[in-house]
Amino acid sequence: MMRLSKIFGSRGSYANGYFFDIDASYFTSRIINKSWFDENGVQYSMPFNDGGDYSVQSRLMTNLPFFKGVLGFSDIITAGHYNNISYIDGTRNVTKRVVFGEKADLTINYGDLRIDVGASFNYELSENSIYPGKKNSTWRNNIDGSISYILPLEINFRSDISYQFFSGYKGQNDKPYLLWNANLSKSIIRNKLIATLSARDILNQNKNIQRVVSDFYIQETRYNIVRQYFLFTLTYKFFTGGTTGAFKERVNSIFRNQERNAFINEINDIKR
Repeated sequence: MMRLSKIFGSRGSYANGYFFDIDASYFTSRIINKSWFDENGVQYSMPFNDGGDYSVQSRLMTNLPFFKGVLGFSDIITAGHYNNISYIDGTRNVTKRVVFGEKADLTINYGDLRIDVGASFNYELSENSIYPGKKNSTWRNNIDGSISYILPLEINFRSDISYQFFSGYKGQNDKPYLLWNANLSKSIIRNKLIATLSARDILNQNKNIQRVVSDFYIQETRYNIVRQYFLFTLTYKFFTGGTTGAFKERVNSIFRNQERNAFINEINDIKR
């Protein structure tokens, strides 16, 4: 396995620059489960050594601030090629997958106002050698935007909307949908208690579709999820140990880890 990474440029007090990395792996010999059926329908299975599995995946990230951070642009491009060996009913099968995705975002921060606008697309092409000439390709695309603003009386307003549309999925899974959320929140009692009123999936269109491409099959699953609902919550902050020293550093570390995990999850979504 090989990995190369490079960071290009960093200046000023705002996060900016380019990051590129590439991962590659190749197996000269790997244990594969080889199975087959005889004329009586009895299944046999045995471990088998074979080589030829490999993968190459790369990522390019761009983050550029403008006008002292008032305007920001970010972009993530991912690409990958995968070659997997398997045996289906005793026949050697090679599954090839090509994936490509991009997510671009534009952010405006001006006083108490923040606006985010973004778009992403994910493309996947797969084929199996036991079915020559039969290729499966899908597109999963998303256009989204959000706005947050601090209203009078220090009431925080946030609303986001996302339009997802697909191509190459089966049946009803190909239909687009629009997801709209909104919430109002207010800090009370020395900013330790937060009251929030949330509205989720206001248009009642949300759906959860997952697609799995394996060596043996392609599976599309649509999960039942909680769709439109309204929720009132009260949240109490327990971080009361002070504003300086080790406690403050510990709290900041927790917040940084949360932001990093959210960023990693976003990249993994693009790769899928």
